[in-house]
Amino acid sequence: MRAFVAANPSQPIYFRLPPYRVQSRPKVIRSPGSRPRYVKSEVRLLFSEPVAVCRMNMPRRIKLSRREEWKTLAIIFLVAGIPLVATAALIVVSMRPDLGNIRFFHAPIETEAMTIDWPTLYRLNVKDPTVEYIRALLPTSPVRIPGYMIAFEQTPDKNREVTQFLLVPDPGNWLHPPHLDPGEVVFVRLEGGAKARFVERKPVWATGKLSLSPVKRGTLEGAYPMWASDVQEFADTK
Repeated sequence: MRAFVAANPSQPIYFRLPPYRVQSRPKVIRSPGSRPRYVKSEVRLLFSEPVAVCRMNMPRRIKLSRREEWKTLAIIFLVAGIPLVATAALIVVSMRPDLGNIRFFHAPIETEAMTIDWPTLYRLNVKDPTVEYIRALLPTSPVRIPGYMIAFEQTPDKNREVTQFLLVPDPGNWLHPPHLDPGEVVFVRLEGGAKARFVERKPVWATGKLSLSPVKRGTLEGAYPMWASDVQEFADTK
């Protein structure tokens, strides 16, 4: 006798059986005054040789409890969500207040520089007639502009000092660098080769003479040049 087993467990299994004979024993129910009624037949296969029965180990389905399902789902969410949460947290932590929409009011007097905030600088850029009086004062009056220092064309020395830098209203964040669009950057150089302490990601006041004639330096376009006489942090000024 030989038995043939399919290679794929999902397919049926076929056996080649030895010679056999069928023995049937029907059960008959008799009741008085009625015809015999056949209810069920027992069919037996009588083999002249022993038959080997092959049993295959079918893959078992893994049944998870509700607790294990929730645990697996939580692991999947943690693995997928931790990088997103970490990225969002780094962006939020590295963000700084955008000075581009903040107004700084200060009455100009003869002994102090005139305050020019970024909304006013934008209006000067488009030649708004309401700020023409400021344009007329720029050649003779020093101004002070708030912003963040960005290293440009040089890195701070061992004392964390620089002779020039860029002043921008928004320093960017961990994911996005600061925007250096035309009309939104002031190229600051210290007068007489002086040095200023480089303050990273903290607002400062840059005081000096501002020109509205944009300059181009390498990849930088449309930056307003400024010769600064003083650079101080917000905490050190009024």
